[in-house]
Amino acid sequence: MKYYVAALALCLPLTALPLPTMAENATIIAPVFAQLITGPLPDGFVPAFENADATGYINEALPKGETLTDWTQMITLTGAKGLAVATPPTTALAFAEYLAGTYKAACPDAYVAEQFETPKIKGARDSFMGYLSCGAVNGGPQSESMVFLVMAGAEDIYTVQWAEHAKAGAAVTFDPVKWGPRLDIMLAATRLCEILPAEPAPYTSCVQ
Repeated sequence: MKYYVAALALCLPLTALPLPTMAENATIIAPVFAQLITGPLPDGFVPAFENADATGYINEALPKGETLTDWTQMITLTGAKGLAVATPPTTALAFAEYLAGTYKAACPDAYVAEQFETPKIKGARDSFMGYLSCGAVNGGPQSESMVFLVMAGAEDIYTVQWAEHAKAGAAVTFDPVKWGPRLDIMLAATRLCEILPAEPAPYTSCVQ
């Protein structure tokens, strides 16, 4: 189960944006529409998939050796062009509710959602942090849980998601021992920055 912006056309080749850059501190950095977005690439994870079209961006990283069809953990960055300045504008809370709705639709009888204290993300006008768990994705053999950040930037909506697959069962309540360190990694690595016209990758102004 993957949760992107609904407008993404994942069959399209990546043409509009350069490949993301991994900085020395294992942070993925990519220009996505109006801003640069950074996200975590923890030890053992490698970039696995990236795609963009006129309205949406997605980047996925997996533990080394895993595949997009068979994975235990996935870190995903997304961008949705113009949603933060649409009429009416989409807020971080509204987009988080959209993500929660996709989880609940996939497993209405085994679903958990939690909201955490609103984080301060550099470059974001508005943000949301939460946790979702689905006990059996579409009634199948796997559960999926994730911690996530939603950010309303200058023009666009961005997300960073850290998901985990396990055997199907009851939806899992938030375990701070497991998920707390992942949230800390996400918060430390995630920011939105201005795109400087003459600055090449690895976009050191955003890393610093």
